[in-house]
Amino acid sequence: MPLTMSFNWRKSGLIPTAAIFTLAAASTVQAAHAATLGEIDVSAPPYNANLGGTVDDTAAFQNALNAAGATGAKVRVPAGQYLFTGSLTVPAHVVMEGINDGERSYAGYSNGTANGDVVAGQGTVLKVTGSAGNSGGPNFITLGANAAVRNMTFYYPNQPLATSAGWNGTTPYPPTIDFGGRNGTVENVCGINPYMFIVNGSVGCTIRRVVAQPLFFGVNIDNDADTSGQSGEHLEDVRFLNTWDNSPQMAAWTRAHTVGFAVYRADEFSMRNCTVTGCSIGFAFSASGAGSAFGTLTSCSASNCAQAVRVTACTSGAGGGLVFDGGAFGNNSDVAVSIGNQNTGSVSFNSCRFFQSNGTLISNASAYGSVVSLVGCHFHNWGLSATGLNSNVSCVVCGDLSNPTHACGKTKIMDSDFDSNQYQYAYTPGEAGILFENNSTPNGVLVQPNGAAFPSTTGPQYVQVNNF
Repeated sequence: MPLTMSFNWRKSGLIPTAAIFTLAAASTVQAAHAATLGEIDVSAPPYNANLGGTVDDTAAFQNALNAAGATGAKVRVPAGQYLFTGSLTVPAHVVMEGINDGERSYAGYSNGTANGDVVAGQGTVLKVTGSAGNSGGPNFITLGANAAVRNMTFYYPNQPLATSAGWNGTTPYPPTIDFGGRNGTVENVCGINPYMFIVNGSVGCTIRRVVAQPLFFGVNIDNDADTSGQSGEHLEDVRFLNTWDNSPQMAAWTRAHTVGFAVYRADEFSMRNCTVTGCSIGFAFSASGAGSAFGTLTSCSASNCAQAVRVTACTSGAGGGLVFDGGAFGNNSDVAVSIGNQNTGSVSFNSCRFFQSNGTLISNASAYGSVVSLVGCHFHNWGLSATGLNSNVSCVVCGDLSNPTHACGKTKIMDSDFDSNQYQYAYTPGEAGILFENNSTPNGVLVQPNGAAFPSTTGPQYVQVNNF
């Protein structure tokens, strides 16, 4: 017959009595473990931050952050609302982490509630009131080297909503988050209505899973001088859109004043799945005293902006320039993509979609020696007007229409589709040349010369091959 055994592990002696934990003992161990890790609860003694959003918590938070800075600890911020009249510094290697319920549905935010306030029970909400009207005041949060902010929502309760009864525009504030030290992280945060949201003036940063309605700019990057690319900016799943206030007055404001991403000196930056809606400029690239940028944008898009992309300057030379892969840019009230006559770097658009613009879709006036490449792209409906498509507007304008004698760079348009029976491109005498190859058009290649007969013996050189 089978042998049956009843074995009592507690009486066997194989497991020491000290290892038999009660629930109370387990709780004690967990608390000790948390202390070992150096986790500080900002709402617990001796910090006692208030969760109701009516008492200034600036000092409570800064005291907790300073204590964490001694060991590089994590500061936990429980769900609740916290009011701030001052600013915070997150020391090097410290993480300030709240509880965010995802990207938020903006329930209680969209177009403002009766009092424009937040709704209780929606994660960790930091209510910022300091430096109202002073965009040059101290930034709300300054991150030290390798510091991080995660899982939080930022809300400016005194930012006025636009209403039909009257509105004088937005109230300026300093930036919400500033990367004061290198290699900081901002992750899973929501900005309900920041004026200037995130600034990086250091080397390297990671910005991931961010959603906001910025009123002046979303992200501003400069001074990342690291040509090795090991510490370059990494931005992923960042969305800027009108969801706090999408009234006609606010929509007109953001379309006239707001920039989604303003990028200056940034070496080997990377953007992925970043989206801008309803701004003046979606992605703006310019030079500062520190220089300009080079990097890659993958699956990034801008829609319902005055301009989707504006390149005033990007870095030239080996490894330089801007590369857009798989982007979508459309519904613009102006030129969709504008590349200015001071730009010396190369710009490439690969497998991108351009659509629905009141003006030209691509304007390339960049300086001599630069190359703009449009490869495997799709172009739809340019020159839109109240009466339909304007047949005198070209899809791609090559050369500087403001200065036809300006020596411009080259343009390559290859393996692309044009589905509107309009001019595919226009050129000016000062433009260096066009390669128009293996493109599909509805009714042949339509070229619009500006100030010179086509082809011109004194103008740029053209190559047209296998278009159909």
